[in-house]
Amino acid sequence: MRLGMKTSIIFPPSREKLGKISSVGEINSNYLMEAKCLGRSDNKAAEDAGNPDRDPLKRCGDIPTGEYKVFLYYKSKTVANERMYGKADETGKIPLFALIPISGDALTASKPPNKRAGLAIHAGDENPKYKWWDGLRPTNGCVRVHQATLDTMVKHHKETIGVGYTLPNGKPFPNTHTLTVLQSSEVTIT
Repeated sequence: MRLGMKTSIIFPPSREKLGKISSVGEINSNYLMEAKCLGRSDNKAAEDAGNPDRDPLKRCGDIPTGEYKVFLYYKSKTVANERMYGKADETGKIPLFALIPISGDALTASKPPNKRAGLAIHAGDENPKYKWWDGLRPTNGCVRVHQATLDTMVKHHKETIGVGYTLPNGKPFPNTHTLTVLQSSEVTIT
């Protein structure tokens, strides 16, 4: 089995700070990417969802820790989608990485009563006012990265794994890689 790609995210104990996303390819692939990311939910979105504390196990909370299967998919290019998710690529659509929970708090959050779904890694408009987050804006519970980071990940994923979509039975095609989201007091962001 080819590894193709494996991604990990480490967040500090407080989601008020940036995390680090790292992605590697199989041995001898020369693919290694490390960048900043934000796994913090927007206060208003969380409050509107009845989750004012941004509890990761509840709707619109911060991204839950755990392991995910990740597949590349696309959203239609609209002004609203570009603002929220990032720029379209050569396909004319906006690439995102869907996160399908398989263990840890991620899996717990996906089950009743919370049934968290729709989690992703994506880019989106940056806001220079958010200097403490390097311009990254909070999401509705996803992971936001800079456009250049997403572009690098998308390019490698397409070259080594391909594009995946959801099958009619709700299971993703095998065009996936794994993501582990951790929380550690030892994370350092450069």
